[in-house]
Amino acid sequence: MQVKLFYDRIDTMADKKQQTYNESDIQALKGLEAVRVRPSMYIGSTGPQGLHHLVWEIMDNSVDEAMAGHADTITIKIADDGKAISIEDNGRGIPVGIHPTEGISTLQLVLSTLHAGGKFGGSGYSASGGLHGVGASCVNALSTEMTATVKRDGSVHEMKFAIGEVTQNIKVKRAMKRGEKTGTKIEFRPDPTIFKDGTEFDEKTIIARLREAAFLNRGLTIEFSNKKTGTDIVLKFDGGISDYVSFLSENKAGLYPAEPIYIEGSGGDDNETKVYVSFLYTENDNDTVLCFANNIKTVDGGTHLTGFKKSLTRVVNSFYKSLGIQKDKEPNLAGDDIQEGITAVISILTPTPEFVGGNTKAKLGTVNVESITSQIVNDELTKYFEKNSAVIKKIIQRAQLAQKARSAAKKQAELIKRKSLFGDGGGMPDKLADCISNKTKEIELFIVEGNSAAGSAKGGRDSDTQAIIPIRGKIINAEKHSLSALLQNKEIQSLVKAIGTGVKEQFDIDKLRYGKIIIMADADDDGCHIASLLITFFFKYMRQLAINGHLYLSLPPLYRVKSGKKSIYCWDEKEVEEAMKKMPTAKLYRFKGLGEMDAEELGETTMNKSQRRIVQLQVSDLGEAEHTVSVLMGANVAARKTHIKQNINTVIA
Repeated sequence: MQVKLFYDRIDTMADKKQQTYNESDIQALKGLEAVRVRPSMYIGSTGPQGLHHLVWEIMDNSVDEAMAGHADTITIKIADDGKAISIEDNGRGIPVGIHPTEGISTLQLVLSTLHAGGKFGGSGYSASGGLHGVGASCVNALSTEMTATVKRDGSVHEMKFAIGEVTQNIKVKRAMKRGEKTGTKIEFRPDPTIFKDGTEFDEKTIIARLREAAFLNRGLTIEFSNKKTGTDIVLKFDGGISDYVSFLSENKAGLYPAEPIYIEGSGGDDNETKVYVSFLYTENDNDTVLCFANNIKTVDGGTHLTGFKKSLTRVVNSFYKSLGIQKDKEPNLAGDDIQEGITAVISILTPTPEFVGGNTKAKLGTVNVESITSQIVNDELTKYFEKNSAVIKKIIQRAQLAQKARSAAKKQAELIKRKSLFGDGGGMPDKLADCISNKTKEIELFIVEGNSAAGSAKGGRDSDTQAIIPIRGKIINAEKHSLSALLQNKEIQSLVKAIGTGVKEQFDIDKLRYGKIIIMADADDDGCHIASLLITFFFKYMRQLAINGHLYLSLPPLYRVKSGKKSIYCWDEKEVEEAMKKMPTAKLYRFKGLGEMDAEELGETTMNKSQRRIVQLQVSDLGEAEHTVSVLMGANVAARKTHIKQNINTVIA
């Protein structure tokens, strides 16, 4: 039982009415009531992220069975209306007998009681990703229907629920057939009264997560089908995280070695902690390192990442010296220089993971994992480089070049600082029309394509909270050019200066001057290209802006339907049809660009907070985002054409 204490306090100068507070004001939320009363406390939100969190809770249980060696296939099916989903594994099956202390079916206990499961002790799982989750019971509480089908003990068992309550007691449907495998299938339909933004599952979001799970669990087969869209795919990667590294870097130039370096080992008490590492290098000067603990993505790294970085730096410098490449009095290579251009995946399995930040599980804090990872990487990497001297020599050569480039970039940054282009001192760019307020959370910076549109934007803005900075033409492609080259671009200098955070190693989110950074470009090919180049730069060198939700795209209208003094702005042809029905004699105008709008029109359609349309850029999966950016903005033309053809009917929003 969950007990929640809550009350409303009314205590203002205008109302000093005495409020009662006694025993009757204390509410005890029984069973799964707490989940329904405060769903966001358990699943993060009641929007799309929370909706899909339900899928991850059930899927993680199946993945845990695979991690424990009891399952090799997981099947996920979306129903024909897109609003119900089933997840099935061929694991051991949830126990169905009467629980020895609770007196009810163990299946009912697991699916209707918070914090009930086989991962809190005993020998059910040596490592799991679901231990810190809210579990299937939370999914049950937030679903109008849930059906559990369990194959074990020679029979197929079934139990049904609705909003956490049992609607059909556990029963035996039939005997298992000869050769039929054991396992668990959970099918559920999220409650639309909880998820008011909609309960239709997003296929791309789910496939990205399934692909990640298949990469992290070598040899696991994941079958996915969507009856609504007709999609059927099978994911299986016998190379595990090495295949993941290849996937992340497949569209980048200059890969070395040709095949990713792969390391695995175990350590700790009874060798219970397993460490898996794979990496290679590309010509790209940005690094991509993804970290996982028990299949949970630790976006802020942690002790496993620290252990890897320390050992990589130590081993490379050891060979730097022993191979006679390091000259007298030359300093050791810095870790940042050694890691430049690296694409790596680090995955550990451990019985008792400790996460910094509680339920977010963004950073691994388990102390002994650092030394275990460090020792394994040190030993195995030394063996690898002893057999592959050409690879270590190339890594050292690359690090030396990175060292020189970093020095040049630093000098460029210092020059920019002296000219007051970023940092705390000095003025803002001349072209910036700043706002009056300095309250970061409420103010916005519009990056506007073209001086004409910027002029209209200045006239149509709210000068208290909206700043305008124009850019001319297209900035250079951050995926194909070095940071040093980018910092010499005047448009980029002005942007970095106005935003205030600095870039890459100097980036400091606490110095961010605007809560929203909104890219406003024409709704044509050139405008899309300009927006893409800006997004690429921010993603490569100011990534936290995207991760923390500060980046937005403005969606200007494409049409105006006008009759006399009355105008209706439209964003697509369907809206035009509706507008023409309202004003049959109206004339239709097509906007060719932002510059065609006067200050009033631009302000009304793209800057007025009550009427405008903007899209927040979110990075829900760093690996997928990195892969997409490298496809769309990298040098591999064939890969870009293929991606565009496959996604020609997809609207990114």
